[in-house]
Amino acid sequence: MTLDDSHGSRRHTGLLLVLVAAILWSTGGLFIKWVDSGVLVISAWRSLVAGITIYLLLRPPVRAILTRSPLTLALALSYALVLLLFVAATRQTTAASAIFLQYTAPLYVLLLGHRLLRERATRIDVVTTLIAFAGMGLFFIGKIEADALAGNVMAILSGVALAAFFMLLRHPGCREETRPAAMVLGNIIILVVVVPPALLDDPRGLVAPGMADAAALTF
Repeated sequence: MTLDDSHGSRRHTGLLLVLVAAILWSTGGLFIKWVDSGVLVISAWRSLVAGITIYLLLRPPVRAILTRSPLTLALALSYALVLLLFVAATRQTTAASAIFLQYTAPLYVLLLGHRLLRERATRIDVVTTLIAFAGMGLFFIGKIEADALAGNVMAILSGVALAAFFMLLRHPGCREETRPAAMVLGNIIILVVVVPPALLDDPRGLVAPGMADAAALTF
């Protein structure tokens, strides 16, 4: 296998993984709607399960998780914002709107990627992003209720945070162990932030969710 073949194989694998992640993320929005709990409880359970899963699958060194590296902390914070804002948006607007508006992240990457990452966008990158941006405008046609508007704004902000996360992942100083460590740390940050108020707001939902809710949150 030549170097070019190896690069092409890695690119195809990467694209396939992004597709699978998009499918899981989209169905995750459906289950967020299904769960009969508030944003704080849902975020706490999602981050507990996700943090444990990522750690068990990728085994990032504990020292990397507890590091004070500015890059790792920036990755963790942007990741935490993506998750929190996505859950909040999904609870206040339609799951389709939350997912689609979050997926405007490539627009921000397109606008800033060349300057920050020195990566020139391809023609298909530009066309795809413009189509997504045009579709985004369809969500604002017609009457928009106050709750839906707040949800849409949070979904857009989640997309901004996702774009920042993407660009930080491509930072030259981002090593192989940095990525999973930052994601585990991001989930820990969410737990630290949301568990205390969740205990006050809905202690039963946090400690003992029903069987259906537990299954959806685990998924």
